Amino acid sequence: LSVVPLIAGCNPSAYAELKSILIDGEYHARYFSHVLKLLQSSYICLGLSCSEIGAYKNDIDFLCDDKEAALIPIGGYIPKHDVSEHAKIDIDILQIQIFMNMRAYGAAKDCYMYGRNSHRSDDERRSLQQFANSVYLGVIPQYSTYTQYFDSFDYSDAMILDAFDEGPFFTSISSDQKTVIVVKTLQHMVMRMYALRGLYDAVESCMSEHSSRKEKSEQSWDEAAAFLIGSLEGDRRGDGLLLYSFANEMCEFFNTCAESGQALVNKKLITQMYAGQAEVESGNCNALQKTVDTIVPLLLIPSIQGSLYYASRNDGMDAGSPEADRAAGYVLTKAILPILNIADHGSTKTIEKNMDFTNNVPPVYEGQEIVFEAFFKAVENIDGIDCNDIDLSCGLDNKKNPAKSSASHSSAGRLVILALATILFLQHS
Repeated sequence: LSVVPLIAGCNPSAYAELKSILIDGEYHARYFSHVLKLLQSSYICLGLSCSEIGAYKNDIDFLCDDKEAALIPIGGYIPKHDVSEHAKIDIDILQIQIFMNMRAYGAAKDCYMYGRNSHRSDDERRSLQQFANSVYLGVIPQYSTYTQYFDSFDYSDAMILDAFDEGPFFTSISSDQKTVIVVKTLQHMVMRMYALRGLYDAVESCMSEHSSRKEKSEQSWDEAAAFLIGSLEGDRRGDGLLLYSFANEMCEFFNTCAESGQALVNKKLITQMYAGQAEVESGNCNALQKTVDTIVPLLLIPSIQGSLYYASRNDGMDAGSPEADRAAGYVLTKAILPILNIADHGSTKTIEKNMDFTNNVPPVYEGQEIVFEAFFKAVENIDGIDCNDIDLSCGLDNKKNPAKSSASHSSAGRLVILALATILFLQHS
């Protein structure tokens, strides 16, 4: 009871299994090896190391290795460099989500502004606010598209702070909507853009004349993978909080999962990440640029699917509804509107007015069919995306209404438990 609750804020699946084995169920000695591995998976997040814990009865078979753990696959991608600290930025998002479900908004805002789990050094942490406002985002060609559309260089940070402070645009939001606005803005706007920074940094370093260009390029490439997939993904589906995990969630509703259950877009992503890794290794910078050009539109697919999903869920919802889905649809659409606007301005206007967050007009007031049609019309003009990437039945022929299920809230109950458990975790820290 003194240890297991602490793991809730680090590794949800490990927490659930340990709770089942050590608290709810009857423990058997044959579980020892499995329990030990679950505990070891949370050492770093808890501020511990393998060397500090040591081996049980000096048994080398049960001794873990901090360095070896640093290079384990993240979502099927094995980095060349240690980016384990970079990947732990998703634990900040997890803990922000837990704080906000507890309505501990001050603690959530502090975690956003100052960071908690992703360390640059012993004395310095990465923060999500730093990511949102990074001057290095200028290396991304699409960044100017976003800043021009939103008429702001700090558009995502402004949106998050406005939700935290219940500023002019979010004066009457529910607590659930407040949580969704912050968390999904982090997932779909802040983290996607910062991952793109890593990809373009890798190309820029590759093409430079710097003596360490290969190492810098490899590091940036691996960082991009860490920011797309995160530390929570591991080999367990459902724990992740970044784009990679969201794609796996959405593929179930759009018939775009592989037989393994992995989203087809994620399979393409991992293939391209390995291609880029090899191109960095060989110094083939032109090929690396083409690989980045292939990856960029792939990263739009989960957000497009999510927008369609919530358009379907929100169709028929009352104006001013306090439902979290209304806020989710708004944020996911915002995350891609600048790109859609270039592809088809008229369709973008239709999407924007139907998915806007306003208390005066019901969401999706023209009906989901109109919104779906506008999305697929715009997607036709985006290079690198086919309508089959979004929905194998190409959307308009799909009559199943994929979003009318409770699956999107499958983790809601778990978060209540995590919220309580994290109180102990934060007190311990």
